[in-house]
Amino acid sequence: MKIKLPPTVPLLSLLVAGSFQFTPAGAQSTMFTYQGRLNIGINPAGGTYDLRFTLFDAATLGTAQGGALTNAGLVLSNGLFTVPLDFGNQFPGADRWLEIGVRSNGGGSFSTLSPRQKLTPEPYTIFAQHATALANGAAVGSGTGNTVTNGAHFSFIGGGYQNLSGADNGIVGGGQQNANLGPWGFVGGGAGNTNYGSYGVICGGGLNAANGIYAMIGAGYGNLVSGTYSVVPGGLENTASGDGSFAAGEHAQALHQGAFVWSDSQTGPFASTGQDQFLIRATGGVGIGTAAPVAPLHVRDRNPSGECLVLGVDPHAGGYTALSLGVSAVTNGYAWLQGIKSSGSAYGDLILNPSSGNVGIGISTPATALHVIGTVTATAFNPASDRNLKENFTPVRPREVLDKVAALPISRWNFIGDAATPHVGPMAQDFHAAFGLGTDDRHIATVDGDGVALAAIQGLNQKLEERTQKLESENAELRRELASIKELLDNLATNHNQ
Repeated sequence: MKIKLPPTVPLLSLLVAGSFQFTPAGAQSTMFTYQGRLNIGINPAGGTYDLRFTLFDAATLGTAQGGALTNAGLVLSNGLFTVPLDFGNQFPGADRWLEIGVRSNGGGSFSTLSPRQKLTPEPYTIFAQHATALANGAAVGSGTGNTVTNGAHFSFIGGGYQNLSGADNGIVGGGQQNANLGPWGFVGGGAGNTNYGSYGVICGGGLNAANGIYAMIGAGYGNLVSGTYSVVPGGLENTASGDGSFAAGEHAQALHQGAFVWSDSQTGPFASTGQDQFLIRATGGVGIGTAAPVAPLHVRDRNPSGECLVLGVDPHAGGYTALSLGVSAVTNGYAWLQGIKSSGSAYGDLILNPSSGNVGIGISTPATALHVIGTVTATAFNPASDRNLKENFTPVRPREVLDKVAALPISRWNFIGDAATPHVGPMAQDFHAAFGLGTDDRHIATVDGDGVALAAIQGLNQKLEERTQKLESENAELRRELASIKELLDNLATNHNQ
């Protein structure tokens, strides 16, 4: 049962997660023992607190029955506490409700937890433990201090010590100070376990509490299930408060509907943050197909050459495209990432960052859409150069480009850290200063290098054509002069012969 504080103190809650001590019939007193667990938010409280208990005759308002009982200076470990309560002869058979106030040890006013907790069976224990058959079809097998409350039809206690069965068709198998207070509920054994929920089950363990309908705790210590159909199989101080939730391990908290939370032995709570989550805290890693994970999630396929992971909706059945990850079977092989088409045998497209963002290879801080550190090998690069993708067209003067290329410093060099691979080319700073192209003065885009080279070739072609035309003109002039000289010589020769 979970009791929350009013809005003035929103971080405290009381989880009733314990047992009640009962006195056998024939020696009944008005004292009973109350056990619970105090939380601050979702975490068990630790330290020293004052608790004040007041008995009322109504769920709200009403009249206090007897005086308030204050238990000062209670030292809580993991939020757990046990207190004896004796309000005197205040249980004539009418319903009673317990109001609880809490404050830090010795300081300030008490904060009242809400709602009040109804006390139906605990102070009204009237049947002794040694009876084998009781009224209303109830029975107690053996043990000491076991009690079936008046009106708990067809209830049963098998044995043990100071156990209570306080609801119709409920069973407590044995153990110590266990209580079944939910109809059709079951507590198998252990110590200090309490089932409040209808059809709830606690198999064993210690100081576990089941408050949800059809909820179950297997065993362990200090576990709580308060959601309908919720489950804690065991472990330490796990909480399944969401409907249909599951919590296991240590300090796992499935607080939302449909949440599945498993937590390792690390200290501190590990809690769900929304509905239908599957959460795992495993400091040693999660292994699938391997017993020795080397990463937070380590997946190893049963077939070393097969697919380790496929993301998609049954791609091999057709109708969808999936993403497949795997490794090669050869020694010192490779890992692969592949898109698969609907047939399962054809390959599909693999898209990286379709919305935005950069991709880095060999670098963790890519500055461009694809940022590579290292050598890229390819049969061909096919950059886009469609006219329809371009604008702001301006003619260039190839001769000017040629003159700048001729003046551009060219040297032989290698990249730092790669002395074995020499290169020849200009520096980006010189290239940018000469042509003003590209995004900055630290890179030379291949399209700009190609464009400058083509423009320089055109400039060189223009220069050669001009030179050729000049030479051809000079040659024609020389041929004319040579023909004139030849004609003159021929005339001289003819005149001489006459």
